[in-house]
Amino acid sequence: MKKPVILCIDDENIVLNSLKEQLKKAINGCDIEIAESGAEALEFIDELLEDNGELSIVISDYIMPGMKGDEVLSQIHKNIPKAIKILLTGQATTDGITNSVNNANLYRYIAKPWEESDLFLTINEALKSYNMERKLEEQNISLELYNKELISFTDAIVETMVASIDTRDTTTAGHSKRLAQYAVKLAETINNVNYGKYKDFKFTQEQINELRYAALLHDIGKIGVKESILQKEFRLSVENQNEIKVRFAYLKKCLELKKVKEEISDEEINLLYNLDENLKFVIEISRRGYVLKEEIDKIQHIAEIQYFDEENTKCNLLSNLEVENLIIPRGNLTNSEREIINSHVVHTYNILNKIPWTKELERVPYIAASHHERLDGTGYSNGIKEEQLTVQTRILNILDVFEALTAIDRSYKPSMSIEKALKIIEDDVFAGKFDKDLYEIFINEKVYNLHRNTFN
Repeated sequence: MKKPVILCIDDENIVLNSLKEQLKKAINGCDIEIAESGAEALEFIDELLEDNGELSIVISDYIMPGMKGDEVLSQIHKNIPKAIKILLTGQATTDGITNSVNNANLYRYIAKPWEESDLFLTINEALKSYNMERKLEEQNISLELYNKELISFTDAIVETMVASIDTRDTTTAGHSKRLAQYAVKLAETINNVNYGKYKDFKFTQEQINELRYAALLHDIGKIGVKESILQKEFRLSVENQNEIKVRFAYLKKCLELKKVKEEISDEEINLLYNLDENLKFVIEISRRGYVLKEEIDKIQHIAEIQYFDEENTKCNLLSNLEVENLIIPRGNLTNSEREIINSHVVHTYNILNKIPWTKELERVPYIAASHHERLDGTGYSNGIKEEQLTVQTRILNILDVFEALTAIDRSYKPSMSIEKALKIIEDDVFAGKFDKDLYEIFINEKVYNLHRNTFN
């Protein structure tokens, strides 16, 4: 390994050689080189750099033919800013020293004739300073490499967790990745707007990374939700629908047998006549995403129909649980199932809070777990209000709804048009649930154009 070089520059050969010899006696671990002019010094430095050499200290006289010492040091500083620069002369002007300080980061000025002990002390302190800076640089390089490896590792872990979510809930696979892309785009857009409440707000890259991770992991808590609820496709499962079909078929046979035996009542004849239509109606409702008020009345009427099963036990044609599912106004989840689904945000926080995030990412659990909160406190799971919601959380509040409404890959519902989805969100903005200024940026800057074709 090559030794670092201390370069001495002086146009007086006697002074130069004396300086070199004194330094050789006092300094270990460095090669001492000399140059009799600024031009010669710069030529030597070019050769040193080509040879991958290391210049640690430059000691230059001030008054020299051609370039003065301050000019030489300034030129050297442009090529090797980390080298320690020392001016050694008895004729330096205030301007020369000031120029060296400003343009060459001058370390020290030593007057001629110098005290040998003072010179050695200065050079040794300069070497300590140089070596310390070099160690810090090496540590910074190592730290930067470690950070890159840590980011790669974190990305890999997050990608694995997202893949777990998608595997667990196939009905919303891809949602988290698309949400993260929307979130990053909106955050970068906010940094460039010059209007509204957020014109002076700037996300750091660390905050954007924090938002991205939170978006990717916002639904990780679904791992703790029962699969039968998480992937519930219809109000009643296919198996349950088949059970009902068997039940109706059994009742139909019983009624037909009564009719043959002429033991059937007028009420039972009417029941038999409408049985197939009622079954068709129940199956249709079980596969639909909404139910009307008059349809609820009809379902409850069908449920009240009673019959005797094969064990001669009196039963209702539809069970209480089946009725509860069939009369859900919108969607396919009962109140208790909805509460279980909603609990995924609690699971999200608990899972992510156990991860030893770096300081730059320490708010990921909070941001991710707050994506269903609303400014007016009507969200879940904590019902927190506007003043407690970070900008990152407010972004996810809007985008999570928009992405869910416009997603094209959900088997249980058709994709909603952008216009209709924006109208729904706009209504909630005016109701005080979403951040009006963020929504305006989302609309004005057409961030929603990331929809569909941008995503794989």
